[in-house]
Amino acid sequence: MSRTTAYSHQQMAIDGAKVVLPPTWCQAGWVKHRRYYIESLRTSGRVMPSRGGDLIVAAKEQTGDIDWELIQRSSKRWPMKQEPYDLEMSGPEGSFSGPAILVRSDGRSHVFRGVGVLEGVTEDDLYVPRPVD
Repeated sequence: MSRTTAYSHQQMAIDGAKVVLPPTWCQAGWVKHRRYYIESLRTSGRVMPSRGGDLIVAAKEQTGDIDWELIQRSSKRWPMKQEPYDLEMSGPEGSFSGPAILVRSDGRSHVFRGVGVLEGVTEDDLYVPRPVD
């Protein structure tokens, strides 16, 4: 059985590509989302030597609850403990801040999961995916 058949042919476009979605996800409504490029990062006051990163923000259309994650690359080895941090991020689209937990790191790539309010983003800043006709 093809993936399209298994998911009742429900599709949407993401960056020009057709993607098949599970019906339960579609019935729950759209997930608004946006990616911001992050040039610089401060972790609890410490400036990370940065090669850049991506701040991914998403919210369910019905609730407006915002979830966020930052994947940041350091320009040199930057060991960090898996613990909470206050993040201050900036990039070409603005400045953002919020509490997060370091969930994964190899010393150069660091994944933070937001655990509180992300300042600098509102639900109105996020995009709503449009279905494929």
